[in-house]
Amino acid sequence: MSTESAATLTVDDLTVTIAGRPIVRNVSFELRPGRVLGVVGPSGSGKSMTASAVLGLLPTAATIAGSIRLGNGKLGNRELGERELVGLDERAWCEIRGRRIGWVGQDPLASLTPTMTVGDQIAEAITIHRPASGKAARTTAVSLMEAVGIPDAGRRYRAYPHEFSGGMRQRIAIAIAIANEPEVLIADEPTSALDVTVGARILDLFAELVTEHRMAMLLISHDEKVIDRLCDRALVIENGIARPRIRPRPRIAAGSAREPTGDGAAPKPLPPDAPPVLAIRGLTVTYPRPRSAIGRRRPGTVGCADIDLDLRAGEAVALIGESGSGKTTILNQVLSFRTPRVGSIDLFGQPVGAGDRRRAGGVRRRVGAVFQDPGDSLNPRMSVAELVAEPRRIHRLPVTAEHIDTLLAEVGLSADLRTRRPRELSGGQQQRVAIARALAAGPDLLVLDEPVSALDAPLRAEIMLLLDRLRERHALAYLMVSHDLDLVRRHVHRVVVVHAGRIVRIDRPTEPSLVPSSDRELPT
Repeated sequence: MSTESAATLTVDDLTVTIAGRPIVRNVSFELRPGRVLGVVGPSGSGKSMTASAVLGLLPTAATIAGSIRLGNGKLGNRELGERELVGLDERAWCEIRGRRIGWVGQDPLASLTPTMTVGDQIAEAITIHRPASGKAARTTAVSLMEAVGIPDAGRRYRAYPHEFSGGMRQRIAIAIAIANEPEVLIADEPTSALDVTVGARILDLFAELVTEHRMAMLLISHDEKVIDRLCDRALVIENGIARPRIRPRPRIAAGSAREPTGDGAAPKPLPPDAPPVLAIRGLTVTYPRPRSAIGRRRPGTVGCADIDLDLRAGEAVALIGESGSGKTTILNQVLSFRTPRVGSIDLFGQPVGAGDRRRAGGVRRRVGAVFQDPGDSLNPRMSVAELVAEPRRIHRLPVTAEHIDTLLAEVGLSADLRTRRPRELSGGQQQRVAIARALAAGPDLLVLDEPVSALDAPLRAEIMLLLDRLRERHALAYLMVSHDLDLVRRHVHRVVVVHAGRIVRIDRPTEPSLVPSSDRELPT
């Protein structure tokens, strides 16, 4: 007699069609208590659409066929029988989402309300689905924050999402997802935007929660290492068709013919007369904290301290470090175009914030930016042509159809995409549009904040190769933030390691040793 627990969720022959095109085809699987099922596949394969179907969040234009059955459960003291989810109205779904099925998305900042404290958001998730006084909900919320590893949870209950690092925000999103002890937990790329260390902690947290609460979990990822670390079983989805993954795919050996590399083995050396593009000296950023209850000023939080960094034309530099180390703080200071309170930033030989408005506008035109999630950085109401043309219009540069087509061709997109909206593009196409937009005004410096972390491995390699070609073709300088050292070190001249707000060392990939950034002693 089998001791296997009954399935918590059963999906049979699930098919999702949009505008006559099948996105998901005849997908079937079961989720069981205390087990994790992984779903792996490239971007656009149908992974997230499968999760959206299970959550009842398909686009209005989608049609669904097949069966999604939620097994026996309990709601308070009430026993619940098996329930068919396909065909439910929105009111019925509101009783299931967040109560019986929890969800953790890829970008925790997009999942959290910026104007509410993190504690109130957890408490709200509790009071929506079950009777609880405000005090009881707050007590439970603090306990959940402690359970997911938020230090000093009682005090940080009243913090806002922007006051947390990416890893801490993801822990708050997990606390919201498990607040009502759901039977099923769905996590869609929950670690792709995090550095390796923080991502591993999040996966360990998932493992503890699944074991302790006997939840059934569906983990979606494009990273097979994540699937191997956490999942009991895995499905591979390609072109909307799912098949069991019998064994992990063979790893690509370093130096093999299949290893993604640039046009050359390493970036070309810079000419000795390459002009300076960016010079940062002694940059220190401190975020103030509110006064105490008795009016005493509290010490601020250090975003970065004593940063010295130079960048020349045609050079690519990557800032590497764990979440909260200060990488993005440095980028934000460069992109603010304001004189820092402590230290100095020079762009193209001129201090930022100096000079008249016309000169400031000229400096802004020479700096482009590419962000982590193109879905957030691209206006969904604008067409591809409008998105690419907008920077030229802002800087009062001529805009013609030829300009737009040339920019699209530069990033490997065809002109027939000009009329499409971002939602009609794949993740890789969206990021290419974001790059074309950054190039539109003819910049000399590109600032890139995790430009490929939201993409699967093949697309990451494609976008990095594209960036290499553009840098060499236009003598662009790159200042890039990333947490994927193995990826970026093949594409940059220097890797600058940031820890606790300070530059602790510089790695030159073409040299075997690590070179200290200053006379300061490296941490042990």
